[in-house]
Amino acid sequence: MTEAPRTIVITGAGRGIGASIARAFAAAGDAVAVVDIDAGLADKTAAELTAAGHRALAVEADVTSATDVDSAITTVERTLGPVGVLVNNAGVAAEGLAGVAGVEESAWDLDFGVNVKGPYLLCRRVLPAMLERGAGMIVNIASVAGIRGRRAGAAYTASKHALIGLTRSITAYYGRSGVRCNAVCPGGVDSGFQAGVAGDEETAQLVAEFRASMPRRGLPEEVASIAVFLASEGASFMNGSAVVADAGWTAP
Repeated sequence: MTEAPRTIVITGAGRGIGASIARAFAAAGDAVAVVDIDAGLADKTAAELTAAGHRALAVEADVTSATDVDSAITTVERTLGPVGVLVNNAGVAAEGLAGVAGVEESAWDLDFGVNVKGPYLLCRRVLPAMLERGAGMIVNIASVAGIRGRRAGAAYTASKHALIGLTRSITAYYGRSGVRCNAVCPGGVDSGFQAGVAGDEETAQLVAEFRASMPRRGLPEEVASIAVFLASEGASFMNGSAVVADAGWTAP
């Protein structure tokens, strides 16, 4: 049975995994709000979807700003309708792969700002309407770094653990009120995200070791398909789950 079209808000949707998630929901017939701090990237993804005959809206917003988040959701509600699904995808690893001793305070704050505060602000903004309707779905894009203590950067790892904690907390508080909240924990995806993890020779060596230990690299589209599934009625029995997608990389 085909589900009725919904309004989907996806953060960090200007490129990479976020853009793939936007395409997947649009292909399923949903209206998509492409939220990104980079207006040019948001416009590009939204224009691509619109040209393909889908309903899409580009929204520039800094997810760490409560004012931006409120304005963004208000714009989406007025233009596309009530938010049925929120996908918190925006993420950063400002410290690269540095351990605690090598993380600047500014990098720590940025990671927690985008990776944890952002989802908190967005969830806080959309939850009241979801609870009033007795229905709503939230998908948080976490990481295998939020499951295992790999050397994926101290701030990034801690922030993704926190995001999974937020996911489960939302389920505990609102799961019996019609809201479902699940997390996807990808590992080793060719999304362009790793290109932003700059560093020295030691960091490059660590990245090479990570890649050599992976059964294979994932595709953004593979993460997108999981997000779409978690937001579907087919996943109605899943709430508070952290779904690992890494080709078995962290299984041993």
